[in-house]
Amino acid sequence: MFMGTVSRLMGAIVVIAIGLAMATGDVSAKDKRYNQDWRQQNQAPGHDATQELVKELNALINQASRSRAADPLFLRDLSDLARRFSWPWPRRVLFDNFSDGELSQNPAWVASGHALMVDRFIGVRSQVIPSRRHGSQNQAPRSDRLSKRDIAAQIFATILQQQAQARQPQQRQARSPYKQPAKMTSAVRLANAFALRTQIASDTKGEGRFELGVTQGPNGLGYRVIYNAGGTPSIELVRIGRRGSSVIDASRKAVKLEDNAHHTLQFTRSADGTMTVSVDDVEVIRTQDRAFRDGFDGILMMNKGGDFTIRAITAYSS
Repeated sequence: MFMGTVSRLMGAIVVIAIGLAMATGDVSAKDKRYNQDWRQQNQAPGHDATQELVKELNALINQASRSRAADPLFLRDLSDLARRFSWPWPRRVLFDNFSDGELSQNPAWVASGHALMVDRFIGVRSQVIPSRRHGSQNQAPRSDRLSKRDIAAQIFATILQQQAQARQPQQRQARSPYKQPAKMTSAVRLANAFALRTQIASDTKGEGRFELGVTQGPNGLGYRVIYNAGGTPSIELVRIGRRGSSVIDASRKAVKLEDNAHHTLQFTRSADGTMTVSVDDVEVIRTQDRAFRDGFDGILMMNKGGDFTIRAITAYSS
């Protein structure tokens, strides 16, 4: 009798595990260049059917563990599978794919810096010159060694360039990068447990820096995920507190977004303070921090150097 119960229990676990994998396994097969996930970001990634499978799988795992019906290592692997597809943030509190071509409403964003350009077809693009300019100090003295002929040629080339810019002022303004960081914030209520998902593309040449995070209060305290284009580590998770900022954890593997494709950057926080950062559904950071116990009241995106485009952003709360 006991063995029959165990057999049925293990059979049910395997069936649910296979169903869970099949329900979500086709995502990785999509070509990232043509990923249309941003169109469905108003729907939670953990849809009802998948979450029911996760719930049933967890219940059966607990039952099998209590009755010692399976190898503990096998049950641990199944628990990891269930955790991968668990989505404990059912409330969608913000969604924007910028298809209306503006930032003032539905939802409302507060933008600072002149580098932000909104396009209803591509999203929000910003081009910012990194604050650190390597080699600039070594370039200045070279002008002292130039001949008069070279200097005259440079002046003539500068005049021609200025005339070309004057004939196409709007095009020049749209493509020129700015030195001031481009920042977007939106006032939205989030519980202490939340999830952020963005569709981001990068055409950054050299070094760059993009930040995504949640804020608490007028001073911008909270957590930020930082992508360092061309830098090491590629991704950092930072806490902004009253005493300053500190790195909580960083990715061990290199992450590169500069491939002319949209990527899904996801940042989650659970009720126990566990935080994860993933890129295209591959987890790159998992850590825990309980410095903030209250909810958050804002979302932040900032370009501190580079060429970044945000196709869409969605925020979920517990």
